[in-house]
Amino acid sequence: MGILSTMIIRPMHSNWRAVTKRAAIASLLGACLSLIAAATPSMAAPVVILMSTSSELKPGDVRDSGDTVSLSAGQTVMLNDASGQTRNLTGPYNGPLGGSGGSTADASIVASLSRLVAKRQENQDKVGAVRGNAGSANDPNLISVAQFGAQCLEGDAPLVLWRPKPQPAPMRMMIIDIESDQSAIMTWQPADRSLPWPAATLGQDGGRYWIYWPDHEATQKAIEIQLHMSKAIANPAARASWMEQTGCERQALIVVEKMLQ
Repeated sequence: MGILSTMIIRPMHSNWRAVTKRAAIASLLGACLSLIAAATPSMAAPVVILMSTSSELKPGDVRDSGDTVSLSAGQTVMLNDASGQTRNLTGPYNGPLGGSGGSTADASIVASLSRLVAKRQENQDKVGAVRGNAGSANDPNLISVAQFGAQCLEGDAPLVLWRPKPQPAPMRMMIIDIESDQSAIMTWQPADRSLPWPAATLGQDGGRYWIYWPDHEATQKAIEIQLHMSKAIANPAARASWMEQTGCERQALIVVEKMLQ
């Protein structure tokens, strides 16, 4: 019986030492991670300055929502974070910029919104607020017949063509589906600013189309556009970001303009 007892005890003793060693290593690792976490400062969420009358904050600036700002009487700041929430601050005020906060996954939205707001400010500085808005569409989903390249449609909005300004006489326009070679001819009356997309050519995500003015070849160049469609995006900052990153900067700027209203 003594021999049998010794043979049983040794393996148990060996296993106990292995388990104890693993537990000690796990405890040490946990302590190290706790020290690292304690040493890392907590960061608030980034916010984008949309509008500001303070010289310390410029449109397009990205700041930490925990940053302190001092505004004198009459000064105002409008900001937005990646969650799409807009916050207005009016002086006198001394405190954090604040905001509802967004996750680290929203970094691309913040970056896009910053670029768009800075671009909007640049455009206004060049031509002025009133002239800069002249001839622009109020609906970001309108498909321009005067702009080459990417054009975006978000949600369940119908496909509608838009032109920047009316013309003194009727104008025929042809749309050609580059892949299927299907085409349609439509006529713009002098006062028309928008027309529904023709049913004869299927407008679809990724579709490429030629827009051609058969009676005005000398003054109206043919352009190629490509449609990009997305499901509805409730967050306006995310909507503007998707449009900007897809190449639809004109439409993204309209979304930003609406955020400022």
